[in-house]
Amino acid sequence: MNRFGLIGRNISYSLSKKIHESIARMNGYRLVYDIYDCETELDVIARLNQLRQGSIKGLNVTIPYKESVMRYCDRLTDTAKEIGAVNTLYMIDNELVGDNTDYYGFIKLLNLYHVNPKGKVSYILGSGGAAKAVNYALKSLGAKPVVVSRDKERIKDQFQLVANYEVLDIVPQIDIMVNTTPIGTSPRGDQMPVSKSIAQKTVVAIDLIYNPKETALMKTASFGIGGATMLVGQAMKAQAIWLDRVIDESKEAFDALVEEMHS
Repeated sequence: MNRFGLIGRNISYSLSKKIHESIARMNGYRLVYDIYDCETELDVIARLNQLRQGSIKGLNVTIPYKESVMRYCDRLTDTAKEIGAVNTLYMIDNELVGDNTDYYGFIKLLNLYHVNPKGKVSYILGSGGAAKAVNYALKSLGAKPVVVSRDKERIKDQFQLVANYEVLDIVPQIDIMVNTTPIGTSPRGDQMPVSKSIAQKTVVAIDLIYNPKETALMKTASFGIGGATMLVGQAMKAQAIWLDRVIDESKEAFDALVEEMHS
């Protein structure tokens, strides 16, 4: 049976195994998906070698390796190059290919919730691999993304528009805010990456956290969207690539998978 998996650090909490195996079941086939907790990059390289040798057929990548894993790829897709981060790996013609399906999952989330960011200033909290994918997706849809970081100088060469958190105090209204930081993750679900007053003037808050199902940021903003839909969307796209098959991406399929994640 085909074996796939997720590489990252401190990821025992991940729901990716449940999601991927459920996607396969709902589409009429089976696969095995494992969580590979990699303490060091040497552990990452060991899993990449399994992928090269064929004992693993495909890998997803999460924190903190989405950017560092790029150096081990033989080639990158245009999307991965543009984003500057990799979350999906597979072999083509004996070459290790680095790809990115996070941006696809984020666009699916926007579509399913009927959020049109075109022409809107959108604030992205955080500057890691997920932020890069969100930034790329928003730009492709005609939005004006601003990456907000506590270390603006460090990231100014990585993004077109960057700002310190203080800018959020000044703007009268925030049309779209996307949290790509881990602040607010269970068991600290009562925490927020911004103050209550900033959250209250946010029209749409998209929190990429999926545990808890509804974060404090989502509850405080006018309208909140959780990260489960993006997680499902990027997983669907990864499987479509790995297995070269059409995956059911209907709203019903998304709803069933998101519900299963939180059951």
